[in-house]
Amino acid sequence: MKRRRRHRVGRALVGIGVAGVLGVGLLCSGLVSLAMAIESSEGFVWSVLLASLTAVPYGLALVWLDRNEREPPALIVMALAWGALVATMFAGLFNDLFQAVALDVTGSKAAAAALTASFSAPFVEESFKGVAVGLLWLLFWDELDGVLDGLLYGALVGLGFAWFENIVYYARAFDAEGVAGLLGVSLFRGFLMAGLGSHMAYTALTGIGFGLTRVLRRGVLRWLLIPAGWIAAMLGHFAWNGTLSFGAGLVGDGPASGLALFVLLVGSQLPFGALVLGVMALAWRHEDRVIVRYLEQEPSYASAEDLRALVPARRRTLASWARLFQRGPAAWWRGRLRDHAQIELAFARWHHDRDAPGWDASVDEDVRAARARVASLSRSS
Repeated sequence: MKRRRRHRVGRALVGIGVAGVLGVGLLCSGLVSLAMAIESSEGFVWSVLLASLTAVPYGLALVWLDRNEREPPALIVMALAWGALVATMFAGLFNDLFQAVALDVTGSKAAAAALTASFSAPFVEESFKGVAVGLLWLLFWDELDGVLDGLLYGALVGLGFAWFENIVYYARAFDAEGVAGLLGVSLFRGFLMAGLGSHMAYTALTGIGFGLTRVLRRGVLRWLLIPAGWIAAMLGHFAWNGTLSFGAGLVGDGPASGLALFVLLVGSQLPFGALVLGVMALAWRHEDRVIVRYLEQEPSYASAEDLRALVPARRRTLASWARLFQRGPAAWWRGRLRDHAQIELAFARWHHDRDAPGWDASVDEDVRAARARVASLSRSS
């Protein structure tokens, strides 16, 4: 009991510290935003709108990816806020310091900017973004309980970072070149860069490392997966920034140089994008197997017909829409809640077997609560 109390107190203290850091980040980001708005209110408004135009759809797509276990909205907001308010602030400070030193050493602004983008930014930015994933993993162990969760939270932190960083870049482009410059930069950073060289994809790799430690549960070597994910994130970031910084010198200044640089960028990101997509596909398959395996052991709470409609997720979606059109919104909503309660029961059983394999699942508080929810929703449907 004392150990649990100390654990709760420790989590509370860390949580207070995180809230304080977020508050400082909000203050600093607010001051930066105020400065941009004073410089050009029109440019700032357009920058926020264009940055949000891509960030919101990407955010919705990320949340949709975790189709079996929905994450708490508060944690989603926390991940986005850390990326936007904290990681950008600290990364900006360290990158500016590195660039000042590089300028003093090289005497060239272009060289200092290229060195900062290629070497400082990948290390500094992925470190501060990775801290957010680590804090979520530490404070909310029960929520970040799988590979897909780690991938999702990492991508959300990266999305928050990209959103605020894009606002700054867009505002600078507007000040320098007006609307044409703003649209050109937003097209590259908001659409092309978000799909290829993206903060979402890089920090997702860090999150995968944290998620794998939760799935494996035991073994000393699993702790190496966290630095491995972080290193992969830095390498992907370095490949993109390094190609942008030094690739122009390789492809020359001819009419085909832009296309050649684009090809180099795509090639530099393919391994990392394939890794994220491959892990995502494997995580979906793993979750489907967990749902089927453990609900087959719960025939009183999930029939064979229920199982056929639950997995894969696309079949569950089709069944949900059919319920809506055939039986109405109330039945659709109750059925949706029951589907997620059954999935929650499957994952509760899975966690029980991983954490306490020698105990009867009936004495597990989470399993009992999930069974009660399924039973209650089954009676009301």
